[in-house]
Amino acid sequence: MTTLLVPGRVVLFETFSRYAIIPFAPIAQWIEQGSPKAEIWIRVPAGVLKIALRRFFIYNKINNEIIKSHDYRSSKVLMNWSVRKAENHDVGILVSMARRVADTYNREFLGDEVIDEFINSGACDKEVLDNLEKMYVLLYEDRIIGYCVLHDNWVKAFLIDIEYHGTGAAKYFLTELTQKMSGQYESLHLECFEPNARAIAFYEKFGWKHYKTEYLPDLKVNNCFYRLTTNWM
Repeated sequence: MTTLLVPGRVVLFETFSRYAIIPFAPIAQWIEQGSPKAEIWIRVPAGVLKIALRRFFIYNKINNEIIKSHDYRSSKVLMNWSVRKAENHDVGILVSMARRVADTYNREFLGDEVIDEFINSGACDKEVLDNLEKMYVLLYEDRIIGYCVLHDNWVKAFLIDIEYHGTGAAKYFLTELTQKMSGQYESLHLECFEPNARAIAFYEKFGWKHYKTEYLPDLKVNNCFYRLTTNWM
């Protein structure tokens, strides 16, 4: 990881080598009195330079000694997200995103053979095209950064673009979708591959309960089923 240091400024840095500098003033209250020469380093997830400030360290410029640290996940940070139905003109973006996430994220737990077949056979593209009418997209400003298919009381193909993992985008998107559906159904359901530990931890954190596991011989992986009880009346 490369870091960028600019005295008296907030410096955002991350693994994809994209940088942005924002004014020092918004978090100046965390600088201890008497340390006017302190520098702040802020790490944010790749590609999301103004959405979520995750952790920063204030270093003393003279001796490079850590003098304070703080976790910051405030909902007041700029988060210009919105959700809408997918449209025909979105297809190219959605297909590219589906391939990218499969290639860079799903490959880690499904393996090269499964992912290469999924992408090269056209199955990845077909999944998007076949579900477009029931698909919702997540936007950051005017950029599509995720999508999901809602089929009856099932949340299917929930996907966030790889650059926006860990930013709170998934939480926002899933909350918006479940609120939309909660007035219609007593419970909501979704599926998740068992090796996808990160996704499972995410769903369980927000109240989804595991109730069944099925083995998928073609993929040689367990598929886990989750349920969320709503406030339906």
